[in-house]
Amino acid sequence: PCGLGARDSLRLEAGFPLYGHELSEEISPLEARISFTVDFEKKDFIGRDALKKQKEEGLSHYRIGLEMKDVGVPREGYSLIHDDEEIGEVTSGGYSPVLKKGIAMGYSRYKLSEGEEIMIEIRDEEKRAEIVSWPFHKE
Repeated sequence: PCGLGARDSLRLEAGFPLYGHELSEEISPLEARISFTVDFEKKDFIGRDALKKQKEEGLSHYRIGLEMKDVGVPREGYSLIHDDEEIGEVTSGGYSPVLKKGIAMGYSRYKLSEGEEIMIEIRDEEKRAEIVSWPFHKE
């Protein structure tokens, strides 16, 4: 790929969230797994109390990385399924030229562990994917 396609492939392989996909005004830095951007030692900032409460009470959804085990290319909006229950959706996905397989990021309503397997509904067919950490490309 070249141009925006190359940029998006590289962004996805690096696990970088994109505003409008993995980041928005409704998604907190804790849910997006970018809490390193928040200085909880700072005495006052807009949203501090809400983030502190969320940190104490737990998250309503979690950003996850996914690597396809079956042949298929995950795309934005595709359903994530675990134990026959829809648990979230893909926010960014595509084919990784480096890994030679489909990869994705998405949000799950449940905290899932690395190595755990879930399904992604791709064109009305459930395909296996594994929860992985970022960056997808480790070298």
